Amino acid sequence: MIYIDGGYTKIEAYTRGRKEKTWFEKDGQRYLYKYGANNYEIYAELIAEQLGKQVDISMASYRAAQYHNTVGVLTRSFIKPDELMVSSDKLKIAVQLIYEENNINKNLQENTISNLIEVACTYDPTISVDKLFDELVKRWMFYGLIMESDKNKTNISYIKKGSKLRLSPDYDNSTMARLNENIKDLIMGTGNSPDIYNLTDDIKQSLKPTENSSEYFLDSFREFVYQFPEKTEVIFSSFESMDVNMAIKKVEQLNKIEVPWEVKFLLNKIIPLRYQDMRSIIEQNKIGRKNTLLFHLGGLNRRQK
Repeated sequence: MIYIDGGYTKIEAYTRGRKEKTWFEKDGQRYLYKYGANNYEIYAELIAEQLGKQVDISMASYRAAQYHNTVGVLTRSFIKPDELMVSSDKLKIAVQLIYEENNINKNLQENTISNLIEVACTYDPTISVDKLFDELVKRWMFYGLIMESDKNKTNISYIKKGSKLRLSPDYDNSTMARLNENIKDLIMGTGNSPDIYNLTDDIKQSLKPTENSSEYFLDSFREFVYQFPEKTEVIFSSFESMDVNMAIKKVEQLNKIEVPWEVKFLLNKIIPLRYQDMRSIIEQNKIGRKNTLLFHLGGLNRRQK
């Protein structure tokens, strides 16, 4: 736990989103303190960071912190002096204006991977489309795996340096696996494991691959697997190393805190299950492709005879 009252200089306080935020500075480094979390959101931020790092996603650094007896999370700024952070909603507005000036009628407001790529490539034509696609898809799969629902247009950003753009480190996973709710009551009220799993099946995601994709992750994931089977397998293979217990232990060691039992219980129940659901979708698609291929080959053999 970091105690902000000593050694940190308050710079600015503001509200954006659901939580209060205050910028501090220490030894020339800026830090964002976020508080006013609901239920277990603090643990969501801390654990999601460690899970993301396990699978090589660039993550913002979070620490449990206390200021004036209020507990929140402290994030070190990942912006260098010659860089700017541009949230995807602001970038969409800028590109939409460019389109209007050029009489291009296109709606970019939907929070989709396709739109995130289009606005970035319009603003910075030198950006690698393939690399950006892989990065965004991996993060989208990660959000689906940890069941982070609120990855809205202000929670996905780019870093601008000169005329160049790149994805910012990932941040704000406070709704992971319903940890913004009173999961203790949810767990005690369900009574059995299938009911606990059902708590996560109706989670809608803010980020989708395309406008036509389902808001329910497993449905949109099934559509994506069908369209990009090889790409999915390559990206999804990186999640094999994800270890919930290891992430929780790391959080406890770094922050000198004890993660509540209900958080440990829920995450160890539902994240492995979500992983298996995603793996099953991939395997089912492979079987379907194989059967389709055998069907066509069978027809070819019959025609040749």
